[in-house]
Amino acid sequence: MDAKKEYEKLYQLKKQYGFTVPIMKGYEQYGLEYTDAKRGKLNINNSLFNGIKDYKSQHVTTKKIVKGKYVPFDSRTNKVFDAKEAKKYIESKNLEAQEAHFLEVYGTKTPEKDMQYLNKKIRNDARIKAGSNPLKITRDSTPIEGEPGQTVYSKKNQLRINKLNNEVLKAKEGTSYEAKDNAQLEYKINESVKNQEEEPINLKDVSATSGYVDMRRKQLEIDKQFNTADGVTY
Repeated sequence: MDAKKEYEKLYQLKKQYGFTVPIMKGYEQYGLEYTDAKRGKLNINNSLFNGIKDYKSQHVTTKKIVKGKYVPFDSRTNKVFDAKEAKKYIESKNLEAQEAHFLEVYGTKTPEKDMQYLNKKIRNDARIKAGSNPLKITRDSTPIEGEPGQTVYSKKNQLRINKLNNEVLKAKEGTSYEAKDNAQLEYKINESVKNQEEEPINLKDVSATSGYVDMRRKQLEIDKQFNTADGVTY
């Protein structure tokens, strides 16, 4: 992957479309942006508009007597109105519309996170390639006792590189790139199990480190232990 080209492609689309989500035909959306005192396009990224007002205008139009008091009634849930539950519903519906719009325009459901990840990767890869800053890390060639081939400098520099790489992995979480890696890893594992390979894949070399991948590693080990009886095929 060429991170710079990927970032530039998303950046140009952002300049043209931004991250504001328009009214999407066939989707429920709540929370309106006001422009010149007129209702304009939906802006579900704006925390000032959580959608409760719009939700109530559609689903909370009557009241019910509960313990002698009139309380708002939610026709969607057929229960007394609960603001917390309404917000969860609003967020889920707005997210559906957002992902559909972003996928159509950007080719990814998470363009903002993807851009943040790509930017972090570009910057950190450049830092690794440039080498350590001699003003911050002393170029000490003194060997480290008990660690053959390691010097004080090489150890510090490796720790620096590890830190930069871990920052990139952290930024990758929740992006379309992480989703692609997980899908590819799942495919490899499934294909390896089907083929009854002794060593399905070298999991040490897999760069994806999400909780999902850890789960798949454990599941693969379980499969290898309990699904090797005579007559069992994959």
